[in-house]
Amino acid sequence: MNVNILLERINLLATDVAALIAERDSLRVAVSFKVNPPAVNPPQVKRTTITPPKGYDEGECSPDPAAILGAAVSLYETGKAYANEHNINLSELYNGADEWMRSVHSAAVSFEAWACDHVAFEELSDVWSYFLEDKFGPACVALFGIEHYGSWDQHWCVQVAGRLRLPLRK
Repeated sequence: MNVNILLERINLLATDVAALIAERDSLRVAVSFKVNPPAVNPPQVKRTTITPPKGYDEGECSPDPAAILGAAVSLYETGKAYANEHNINLSELYNGADEWMRSVHSAAVSFEAWACDHVAFEELSDVWSYFLEDKFGPACVALFGIEHYGSWDQHWCVQVAGRLRLPLRK
């Protein structure tokens, strides 16, 4: 078979495939609008300045899931960036990437539980969960590097709080 004929057939097939893909994508869009029509007036998300966690005034503070998530995301992203900069393999260091994630989550849960008992939230001007998302990871990595989060200790909470300059209850 002639090379030119093969190229012509390949081009025709490519054109047919492109048309099929375009048709499939347009059907997906049409179906998604029927199933989930776009909102006429989507709700606006706005940041509120809620500082004390629920139950704080009664002395029964419970950990805030948003604060735990903010702290964990912050530490996870900061730790990964640190590892990349210093050519550290987190999977090897923590015996798997999932163990790194568990360690990060455990540190965030532990810190939030400690903070409920010790931080004077009424003196903060920032939203707690956003504050942790912005500052928790960098504070932890500056203090401890990334090697030992599997052995997070309550004493680390005091050091992190000091690094973050958090107001403490008397």
